[in-house]
Amino acid sequence: MKRFTRIFAVVAALVAASVSSSVRANYWPANLTLNTNATNVTLQITASGLGGQSILNPTVQTIPFVSGGLTMDVDQTGNVPPPVSLANISGLLSNGLGLYIANPWTINTIVGPLVLTGGHISVGPGAGPYAITGNSVDLGGLALSLDGGAGTIIGNNFDFGTDPANFTIPSPTIATFTESGAYPTYNVSLSIPVDVDGTADVGGFLGILTYSLNGQIVFDGTKTVPEPSALSLLAVSGLSLVMRRRRR
Repeated sequence: MKRFTRIFAVVAALVAASVSSSVRANYWPANLTLNTNATNVTLQITASGLGGQSILNPTVQTIPFVSGGLTMDVDQTGNVPPPVSLANISGLLSNGLGLYIANPWTINTIVGPLVLTGGHISVGPGAGPYAITGNSVDLGGLALSLDGGAGTIIGNNFDFGTDPANFTIPSPTIATFTESGAYPTYNVSLSIPVDVDGTADVGGFLGILTYSLNGQIVFDGTKTVPEPSALSLLAVSGLSLVMRRRRR
C-alpha cells in the first residue's frame, strides 16, 4: 500500500508540473511575410541646405516595396489564444528580412531623377515585451532603419548601408495584431501604422536631410504551437497505470 502511495504521489507531481506548464505563459515563434498589397508607405525628404525645402517632386512619393519578412514571438497562456504580448520582433537586412524596395527605384527630385539601388528598411530588433489589449499593441520604441540603398544626386552620394536613416516609432503607436485558426497552427497578422522622421547628414549643399515615412506596414504569417511534451504523456500514462492497480 505504501509503495502505491509513493508511486501515486510521484505521478501526481508529474501531472501537476505538466498542467502548470500547459497554462503558464509561453512564447511561440511566428514567421511573417510582408503583405505588399496592404502595405502603403510614403517618403518625403527635406534638406537643411535648402532651408527645409523638399527635394522630391512631387514632394511625397510612395515606396515600392516588393518583398519582406518579420519574425517575432507571441506570448500566450497554454495552447489557446488570446496572446498577451509580443517580443523579439526582428526584420533585419542582416538576416534577410525587413522590407525590400524595388531595385532600382527611381526617385523624382527637383533637380532630376535619383536612381536608388538595393533599397531596404529594417524593422527592430525590438525585444519587448509589447503588451496586447484585445487586438491592440503599442509598438512605441520599435526601431525602423533605412539601411540599404545607394545612389547619386547633384554630386552627392547616398549610401544608406554606411549612413542609414534611423527612425523610432513613438509611443503610443497602436498596431493591430490578429490571430485566427486552431491548434496547433494559427494565422497571424500585424499591421503597423508609421509616422516617423529620421535624419542623415549627406554633406555638400544639401546638408542634413530629414526623411519622413508615413503609412501602414502589414505582415501576415503563421504561428505553430508545439505538441504536448513527452513528460505530459508519461505522467498521464503513469497515473492511469496506478489507478488500474489500485482497483485490483
